[in-house]
Amino acid sequence: MMLSENSKFYLKKLIMVISGLFVLTSIATFFYGEIFLRQTIQQHLILRPNSSRLKLWASPPVRLYRRYYFFHIQNPDEFLDGAKPVLIERGPYVYREILEKRNIEFLNKNKLKYNPVFSLYFEPSMSIGNESDIVTVLNVPFAGMIEKSLHVGHFLPIGLLFDYFETKLFVTRSIRDIVSGYYDPLMHLAKETLPHKFTDDKFGLLLNKNATERPFLLVETGANNTNNIAKVVSWNGKKKLDYWNSERANSIQGTDGSFNPPFLKRTEKIYTFNYELCRSYSMTYLRDNVIDGIPTYDFHLPSDIFSCSNMKKEDFIDEKCLGNGVYNLSKCQDGVSSFISQPHFLNADEKFVNSVIGLKPDKDKHDFIIHYEPISGTPIEGNVRLQISVFLFRNKNIDTVKNINPILFPFFWFDEKIYLEKHFKDKLNDLKFGYKIVKCLPYVLLLVGLLSFFVLSGPKAKNAIKKTFFKKKKLIKDQSSTSFLERISFKEGNTINI
Repeated sequence: MMLSENSKFYLKKLIMVISGLFVLTSIATFFYGEIFLRQTIQQHLILRPNSSRLKLWASPPVRLYRRYYFFHIQNPDEFLDGAKPVLIERGPYVYREILEKRNIEFLNKNKLKYNPVFSLYFEPSMSIGNESDIVTVLNVPFAGMIEKSLHVGHFLPIGLLFDYFETKLFVTRSIRDIVSGYYDPLMHLAKETLPHKFTDDKFGLLLNKNATERPFLLVETGANNTNNIAKVVSWNGKKKLDYWNSERANSIQGTDGSFNPPFLKRTEKIYTFNYELCRSYSMTYLRDNVIDGIPTYDFHLPSDIFSCSNMKKEDFIDEKCLGNGVYNLSKCQDGVSSFISQPHFLNADEKFVNSVIGLKPDKDKHDFIIHYEPISGTPIEGNVRLQISVFLFRNKNIDTVKNINPILFPFFWFDEKIYLEKHFKDKLNDLKFGYKIVKCLPYVLLLVGLLSFFVLSGPKAKNAIKKTFFKKKKLIKDQSSTSFLERISFKEGNTINI
C-alpha cells in the first residue's frame, strides 16, 4: 500500500520529533543520568528497619579467616643471660570467623545501636598444624608484673613471688591454650587482689571474647547523609575515649569498619574506629587493582601511621617516643607496655628488627591492605595485619631479668583475611555494568537521534552533500592543474611557447 504525500509528510515530521527527543534525552542523561544513579544507589544503602541492606550489614556476605603466627623462642636461657632472642615464626593457625551484630535497636531514623560479636572456629585443613601443637612464647602476665614492680620500688618482693608460684618469663603451651586461655597463678593473684580490674584467673588471646557480645556501638543509619552510613557516634555509651591526654586523640572518627561511604575517591582517607586499638585510624589510597574482574581501589595503612612525628601530631604520645613504627597501648591495657606494629616491624625503626634474630619484614606479606569496589564502597578482599609485642624491662632485683637487654619482644601477629562471597561479587559486577551503561547512554541516544535525522533528510540531502563534495573535488583538481602549469611555464624567468 502506497503512502500519500500527506502521510509521508506527517511521518517525516513524526520521525523528526522522535529524533529531536532522542537528542534532548541524550543531553538530559548526560547532565542528570549519573546524578540520578548515584542518588538511587545512596538511597539503597541507607540502613532502614527490615530492609535487605540492614540484613546484609547485620550478617555480612563475607568469609573471614584469622591466621595467627606465634614467635617461638629457641634460646630462652641464653636470652636471660643477655643474648639476642632467636625467634621462629610458627603458623599459620587458621580460625574461621563469623561476624554478627546482635540486639540491633533503632533509636530513631538516624541512629541505631548494636552489640558486635565475633566467633572463631579452628580450621585444621588450612593450618600448618593442630591446636595441640606446642610453642614456647613470652609469658605476658609475667612481663606485666615485672613492669609493675618498677613502680613499687623494693617494698614488694616480686622475685620471691615468682619463685613461690614457680613462674618463668617464657611458657611452653599448646596453641589452644594460648588462644582460648589457660590458668595462670599471676592472673589468679591479680583477680584476688584487684577484682574490679581482673575477673578471670586465666590468660588467653580470645578469653572472654570469642562468641561474646562486646560493648554496644551507636552508629548513624545514613538517613540524613549517606556519607555517614555506619559512622560511629559512641562506643559503650562514650562519645569520646578517655585513654589519651587530648580531645583530638580521644575523638571517635569513621565507621565501624563494616561499611564505607559509596563513590570512593583516590584522594580520600578512609577512617575506621577500632575499640581494641583504643583509637580511630585512617587508610590512604595505594593503587588501582582488579579483583575477580571487579575494578578496585586499594587502601592501606600509611607507612608513617605509627611514626613518632605522626603520633605526636595526633597526640597519642606525650612523652619520649620508643621509636618509629610502634604504637603504645599501655594506657588502655592496664598499664602493661604492649605495643601494636605491623608484622615483623614493617615500616618501623631498624633497631627493633635487629634486636632479635629471625624477623624479615616484607611489604607483600605484612602490609595492612583492603581492596574496595569504589562505586558502592564495598570491601572485596583484604588483609588486616598487625603484630603485638611487649616491652621487657631489666630489673636488677629480680634474678630472672637482671641480665637481659631491654627489648620490645614480639609475641604474635595475625592476618585477618576477608573474602566477599561470589554471589555478592556478581551483584557488584552488575552494578559496574549498569554504571557503564548510564555513562555511555547519552552518546548512544545522541548518535541514534542524529542518524535518524540524517536518514530522514532523504535523497535531497544526500545529493546536496554529493554536489558539495564533487564541487570541492573539482576545485582542488583545477587548482592543482593551474599550479602545475605555473611551475613549468615560469621557471626562473624562462618561457615556453605552447
